[in-house]
Amino acid sequence: MAVVVYIGIGSNMPDGDKRIADALAFLSDHYAGFACSDVYNTPSVSLGDDSVYFNSVARCSVADLRFFEQEMKQYETACGRVHADKSVVIDLDVVVAGDEILRPRDFGREYFQIGYRQLNG
Repeated sequence: MAVVVYIGIGSNMPDGDKRIADALAFLSDHYAGFACSDVYNTPSVSLGDDSVYFNSVARCSVADLRFFEQEMKQYETACGRVHADKSVVIDLDVVVAGDEILRPRDFGREYFQIGYRQLNG
């Protein structure tokens, strides 16, 4: 049975808005029920500096959550993401799946809530 997921998307690269647009296009092309928030900027909460992130939240329907999460990490890697690096080329995290909040810390952060509210406002 399909489950609706909400994906937090971020990048702190200078062209992060384009990287997010590419990720949104990928999701739109491959998953049913796709919708997304605007792309917006938020300050970094984890790097301890004044860097700025581009963010968005996407919603879609997936048949297999584990497979979907693996595909998101494969997409990150294909885009050049190195998880030990402070440069975040692209980050895609499933924050909500169905009625379950999978990443409570992300769910409570403004960088997710802005887009989530746009999709559910």
